[in-house]
Amino acid sequence: MESESQPESSVIKLWNPNAAANLAILFSPIFSAWLMAKNWHELGKPDEAKKSMMWVKIWIGFLPVYLLVAVLAPDIPVIFVYLILLVAWYYKLGKKQITYVKEAGIQYEKKAWGKPVLIALAATVIWFMAAAAVGGAAALANPPKEMMQAAALPVVNQLALQTGINATCSSVVITGESSKGVYDAVATMSDGSTLKIQLVLKGQQLLVNLLPQ
Repeated sequence: MESESQPESSVIKLWNPNAAANLAILFSPIFSAWLMAKNWHELGKPDEAKKSMMWVKIWIGFLPVYLLVAVLAPDIPVIFVYLILLVAWYYKLGKKQITYVKEAGIQYEKKAWGKPVLIALAATVIWFMAAAAVGGAAALANPPKEMMQAAALPVVNQLALQTGINATCSSVVITGESSKGVYDAVATMSDGSTLKIQLVLKGQQLLVNLLPQ
């Protein structure tokens, strides 16, 4: 069986398929699948190029979802979905090009990495800036319980002074969320007593109410 090779009169220019596939770990499979689509076109394989571009679209659609879930619902192990898709892409398409070029004995001129790597670095910076922006917005909209508990402590001390309680607040523990933005909590005082309180989150403002004891 004769192996396929490029016409002698033409010079094929490719990004090294091995390097392109491995860079998916660093820059995401969007970068690698796009490079491999360009390689497939150069190899005269338009159908394979379309398959690679299909994966580019899949990853472009998945990554924003991944970002939102990772930031807004960190308890969901979305990283495993990312890894599964990464492995599936590699064995479905990434490895295929590596094998094809090797088994067909294709000799090619190596394309320079400067421009695509710079584009990938710029995209990575934008990605992390977007992640920071989404994370910051999420933190403002839904601050962690630890942050609300710490913010409530000095307010409880003020309420204690106003109501004649001769003790300072040593800790505040949220016990539950009774409704959206309304949290039941218990304040432990320096004399060992406890106060039932309610934390109300209004925008970026945290209100503290003393409940009937």
